[in-house]
Parts: sequence; C-alpha cells; structure tokens
Amino acid sequence: MLIFDACANYVEEMSYDTGLPPGGFGKLHPRPVPHFVYYATDLGQVAAYNRLQGRSEFSTAVFDWLDQQPAEPFLPDLDTLFTKVDAIFAQRATNGQYTQRPVALQVKPFHGIERQHTHRAVVDVRVKSSDLLGTDIARAVRAADHLAGTPELDVSALLNVDRTSNARWRIARTLLATVPDRSGPPLLKRIMACEVSGPTWGQASNAAGLLSPTHRPLLENDLTETLEGWHVERIRHVITALGRIGATSRAERVEEAAEHYIDKLGSYAAEALARMFQASVAKGSISDADPESALRTLGDFLTRHPDYVRDVYSIFSTLTPKHADPLLKHWLPSENTDLVSLAADALGRMRIRRACKALADRASTLPAKNAAPLLYAIGRIGGREAVELLRTRSLLPQYGRAASEGLALSAEYVEDDFDILSNELIDTTSVYTWAVYRALGIRPDLGSDELLRRGLQDKHGFDRGVTALALARREGKAVLNTVKVASDQAADPIESIMTALAVRRLDDTIATRSMINDRLARHVDTVLMLDDIPFNDVVNELEFGGDPGLTDLAHALRWLAAAPS
Repeated sequence: MLIFDACANYVEEMSYDTGLPPGGFGKLHPRPVPHFVYYATDLGQVAAYNRLQGRSEFSTAVFDWLDQQPAEPFLPDLDTLFTKVDAIFAQRATNGQYTQRPVALQVKPFHGIERQHTHRAVVDVRVKSSDLLGTDIARAVRAADHLAGTPELDVSALLNVDRTSNARWRIARTLLATVPDRSGPPLLKRIMACEVSGPTWGQASNAAGLLSPTHRPLLENDLTETLEGWHVERIRHVITALGRIGATSRAERVEEAAEHYIDKLGSYAAEALARMFQASVAKGSISDADPESALRTLGDFLTRHPDYVRDVYSIFSTLTPKHADPLLKHWLPSENTDLVSLAADALGRMRIRRACKALADRASTLPAKNAAPLLYAIGRIGGREAVELLRTRSLLPQYGRAASEGLALSAEYVEDDFDILSNELIDTTSVYTWAVYRALGIRPDLGSDELLRRGLQDKHGFDRGVTALALARREGKAVLNTVKVASDQAADPIESIMTALAVRRLDDTIATRSMINDRLARHVDTVLMLDDIPFNDVVNELEFGGDPGLTDLAHALRWLAAAPS
C-alpha cells in the first residue's frame, strides 16, 4: 500500500506534462493483482491541508483509520476504509466545513471479474443557482463546483451577469462553457441582435465576452459569415466572439475585417488573435490549431499596428508553459522589440527556467530601455542562475537599474552578501521593492529586522501590507502589536487584507474569520488582479492554521484565478 501526501491541485489547468516518459517499460508477466486507488478529492477540488500539522486532512483521516486496524490479516478491508473516510468528509460538508469529496477507483486487471470504475463522492451540500452570483465567493464557487454541466444550472441568470464584478464574470464564463448546447444559441442570438446603439449593444458585448472554446463547434460558421456585410458594431462583437471560442482557422478573416475599420476594430482584433494563440495549445483543441501560425498572424498584425500591443499583455500573462517554445523560437529573436517584450513577460510569468539564458543573451543585444522587460522576466523566473545572470548585469551602467529590479524579484534566492544587496535593492528599486520585503520574511536567516521594519513606512500601501506579513512570518508574536497597528491604520485595499492576515497568523482571536471574510468580500476583484506572487501569499495565509472556512475561501480564490477572465 502506497500513500502519497502530495499536491496535484490544478495540474491540468497549469498544463503540466503528465504523459509517460519516452522509452517505454520493461516486459513483465501479468498477475491478477487488484488495484485500488483512493484520491483525496475530485477533479477541480482543492484538498484541505493543515499547515500547522504539516499534513493533509485526507491523509490524516486515512492514517487514523489504518492505525486502528490489526496487523493481520493484510491488506485491511479497503472497502471499509472508503466508507469510513467518506463518512468523515460527508459530515464535514453537511456542517458547512469542507466541500472536499474523496473519490475511489477500483480496477481488477488481466483476468477474473473486471470491476467497474466506481466514483464515490460524498453527499454534496445543497446549493442553488442563486448562490452563484451572491457576494459570498466561497459559497458561489461551491455552487459552481456542484452545478457545472448539470440540468439544474440556470443559464438565463448567468447570461445577465454584471460585468463590473470580475469574480462573478469568471464564474459565469466558466459555467456557461460547461453547457455549450444550452448557452451557445442565446449568446449567438444576442450578438446577432446588436444595433448601433441602445441596450442591445451592451447585451451583444457581454454575450461575445461570455463565449468559450467549447462553443466553437456550434457557433464558428455562423459567426464567420457575419464578418462581412454588417455594420461595424456587430463586426466588433463577432471578432471578440471568434477570439473567445479560439477559432484559429479564422485568424486571417479577423485580420482582414479589422483592416477596413482599424481605428474602431484594431484593439478587438489584437485581443482576438492573442486568444486564438492562447487556445491553439489547449487540451482538446480542434485539429486545425497551429500555434506557430496563430503567433505569426498576431505578430504580423502587431507589427503593422503597434498601438495595440498594450491590449495583448493581459492575455499573454495567462499563457502556459505549452506556449513557451513558439515564443522562444519566433518572438524572442524578433527585430520587433514590442514582440520581444511580450514574449519575455510571458516566459517570466510561466517560470520557464530554461529561458533564463536565452533572455539574458537577447538582453545583451538590446538598448537598456528594451532590455529591461527581459531582465524583469529573468527575476520573475528566479533561482540561482537568475540571480547570477542579473548580478553580472547589475554591474553594467546601462543595465544597472533594470537588473536591480529583476534582482528584487529574485531576492529570496540571493545567498552571498544578502545584507548589502537587500539595502541596495530597497534604495534603488521602486516597482518591485515589495519583493525584497517579502524575501526578508521568507528568509529569516538573512537580512536585518530593522530593514524590514522600514517597509512599514513605505509610501505605497501595497508594500506596507507585504511588509507586515513578512514581519509576522519572520519575528512571530513579538511583533503582534506592530502589525495590529498597521492593520488598524491600513488605507489601501490590499494593505488591509495582508495586514489582517499578518495579525491572524499571530493571534486569530483578534483577526477573526469574519473579519478576513469581510475584507476579502469587499476587495475580491482587487485580489484577483494581484501579481501571482502576492496572490499566492494571500491564499497560502488563508490556509495557514487549517481553519475550514478560510481554507474554503482559499479554494474559491484559486478557482477564480484559474478561471478565464
């Protein structure tokens, strides 16, 4: 019996390579060995983890049951194990604690009676479609988990979602994608009903934005036919829709349509072409998807119309490691520095370690202004290689400032002369000073406490919030009063959340669950806009201590961050 207490959350959403290694396996003689697999939770669910105990709630329940069993006979009755552990999580779900649902899979191979795959999730908490668009994001995501793809999902309510709420918008898009046959026709109808002005324009804009690649087989032909012979406002929404469904084979048609009204359609075309590249490597994408062709079309368009480069950055910030090779091959070496910057930013956010050397080499061929995004990307990737590459370039006058910014992002990996370097970084950087303060909290073995306390007086509220959390991590209860004052005086939304989490880490009777919930509920959209590093810090702190309600909230935030915006 093998028990793996390891994290696999969002392994598919992050596009990790889960295939078998090349070369195959040695030949073995088959034996009739039953195979039992018991997963901590269902696909898309987060497995609760108690950071204080250093283990997951699921493995704790499994071990507790196994400890009670006699040594003989071996193996223990695994059916009983499934039943007992399922019951624990069913009770917690009923009490409103965990929505985690352990899943059993049983297989008997080679000969004998083959057993069916058995999906045995615990009883779900009762949810309603109205929960989806409420202000309680943990409850909304719990409802989304349970209603996705089901007949009970109320499509009509999701069609009218308020676009001003980023969180609700992500929930609506994700769920409508699970029922394309039901959601596609009404969304298409709203796009086709668009008039030049009036309420139908807004409805068409929302409808186009709510589409997903799952709608492509149903809507692609109808949308493409509408690119010609209609007024420019409807074409605008059709271009958005084709991008949202990932219709890569229509990229040239989108490009041609936009050229006729470039001032009105250029921004929408750039976004649509970027989304087509994004969709071209997605799991299950239609066979005509060609990442290199999609990237080439986007690159040609942005080269002709550089004013629309800014419209692509937010989409490129969500690319996955599967997009890396075309960017390294075609855009990083490009003579167009806008494309180089876009590629570098995307590679940095992917944390592609093998890209560090390529980024550094390319930066060396560029003027300081154009090299800066590449040096930032190296810093975002992090690691010892990144630190060495950046320290070398920080000594060069033309790259000194940009290299320092990159080093700030990699501060947690710095080993030698940390005290001197951290002082220099705080004195010379501005954009990423918060990363130095954060590193001081992660690395209590390095740096000075006094340097970290300076961060509480920083002029930026976000930096003060990061500092408070770092201080709590580094010095513990000795700074409780200090971070409490910081929390009471917080003026910035993220500062108020991070300082509250800092206080809770030290004393959860002061910063209660309801206090954290209240601050997050008011600023959830702001949290979703955070850089991924501080975002993960917020989520990890919610999980710290094992509070069931805050763990549920952490899952909701991860779910929303992974959902398409």
